[in-house]
Amino acid sequence: MHMRLMQILVVGTVSAMLNAGNRAYGASDNDKMPEWKSPEYADVMKVIIQICIPNKVVNFEDVEVDLSQVPKAITMDEKREAQGIHRQQTDNQKPISIPDKQGDKDVVRRWVVGTGARDIGRYWIPIDEVLNRDGVLSAGSDHPSLFGSTTKNQPVFEKEGYRQKDYIALEASVDVGKEEQHEFADYWFKLPENIPTGEFSKWQEPISREDKQIKNTQKNPTFWNLTHGREMEKYPVGENAPKMRFKLMSIRDYFDQNKFWSRSQKAVAEKYYRPVVGKPEREKIYFVPKSHSDIPSC
Repeated sequence: MHMRLMQILVVGTVSAMLNAGNRAYGASDNDKMPEWKSPEYADVMKVIIQICIPNKVVNFEDVEVDLSQVPKAITMDEKREAQGIHRQQTDNQKPISIPDKQGDKDVVRRWVVGTGARDIGRYWIPIDEVLNRDGVLSAGSDHPSLFGSTTKNQPVFEKEGYRQKDYIALEASVDVGKEEQHEFADYWFKLPENIPTGEFSKWQEPISREDKQIKNTQKNPTFWNLTHGREMEKYPVGENAPKMRFKLMSIRDYFDQNKFWSRSQKAVAEKYYRPVVGKPEREKIYFVPKSHSDIPSC
């Protein structure tokens, strides 16, 4: 069985086993993640994560999409109000500035699939997250999608994460093989103590790197140690390591910031994805928003 698949299967067992055992260390009701229907949910601050691979490149071409048949974008408050969930007002709310209108045309960026040694081969990157959510230790996997590129055409992936206090560590799995030989290494990260709100931190270096040879010498996998309250064994990182950067945003602000992109995605899906559903070429079609700000190189 593939090592990563085996780890994912074990993680589910670990989370279930620890669920009951860790409740003694559970957080108070004030620390628990609010439910979707609660007024407080949209105000929860989440960690937004970007991942950059410095020794890879990605290219895009601009494509205009027709939005005339797509419903207008709405804010999270409008979406929740329609479901009967009313916003909880506070004195220190400072909503981010969002243009009031979006026309019936938009320009998005289509991934141009490359065949060079430095070109990325897929539009997502596998990561693992080790968490302590309200006193319950767990680990799970995700696949952040391509979001754009740096000023040096390095690929950047993005995801909406959990609350800052939920994180123990993160790991990104990157292909470090040469030419046609695929070999993956896991790079481990810790979140910085001070994460800025509304703007990204500087690119952060990983704190450890694990390849196949190192994993074969470990008594327990790193995610197992971390979900059992043990320390992480650290190994040299080396060159060309992926980088991560972080920012804090409320669930509401992140939703609203991406509301126009979400609308454009509906038009993209109808025109480009629907005709190739279930076909192999689907994996070579991907679009990202046309950013109006440069992402610094990593």
